[in-house]
Amino acid sequence: MFSCLHVCMFVCLHGCMVASLHGCMVAWLHGCMVAWSWLHGCMFVCLYACMVVCLYVCMFVCLYVCMFVCLYVC
Repeated sequence: MFSCLHVCMFVCLHGCMVASLHGCMVAWLHGCMVAWSWLHGCMFVCLYACMVVCLYVCMFVCLYVCMFVCLYVC
């Protein structure tokens, strides 16, 4: 169970970092750049906020699913 948690943490963290970066870059290019381009520096704030939110949501969902699978399998 302990090693299973470590595997979940590693997989989720790395997977979510990549998913958040790619997903938010696309969202930033299509949404934030259009919506907030008139404010100086707001695009970068938007990208950062988006990535943080994406990462937290992804980590929560991923860990929940991963731990459920671990408990079911182990």
